[in-house]
Amino acid sequence: MIGQAPVRRWVCVAALVGSLLPLGCTTRVAGSIPPSQFQFRTTVPLGEEEVGGWQAAQVIITLGSKYGVAVCQIEVGVPLVNRSEGAISVEAAQVAASQAADIAARVALARPRLSAELCRAFIDEMKVQLNEVIRGARVSAFTSSGLTPTKWP
Repeated sequence: MIGQAPVRRWVCVAALVGSLLPLGCTTRVAGSIPPSQFQFRTTVPLGEEEVGGWQAAQVIITLGSKYGVAVCQIEVGVPLVNRSEGAISVEAAQVAASQAADIAARVALARPRLSAELCRAFIDEMKVQLNEVIRGARVSAFTSSGLTPTKWP
C-alpha cells in the first residue's frame, strides 16, 4: 500500500513546481486530471510468484497553451505487486497516475514547446513522477492493444 511519505513527496514537488513558475505566468493547467480517467485493466495476471502482474491504462490528454495545442496519447502501466509497495490496487494506481499527470502537465507547459516536444516532455516527466511513488511504473505512447482509451478533457 502506498504510505504517507510518498504523499508528502507529491505535496513538496507540487509546491516546488508552483514556486518555480514566474508570478503572473499564463501557463496554467485548466483542471486536475481526475483519477477516474485512468481506467486500469489487468494485462498480465499475477502468477504464483510473490511479485509481478501488470495493469495498464490509456488516456488521450489534450494539453494547450498560448503556443498551441498538443494531443498526447499516453499509456500508463504499473505492476500488480512489486517489492517496494506490495499490492497496488487500481485505486492507488489511479491516484498516483492522476497526481503524476498533473505535475507533468505543469512542468511540460512551463516553457514554449512544439506539440511533439510537449507530449514527449509530458510523458518523460510523468514517468519520473510516477516512479517516485510506484517503482517499475512505465509511461509511454500507446503500445498495448485491447485497451479502451479515455479522453481528457
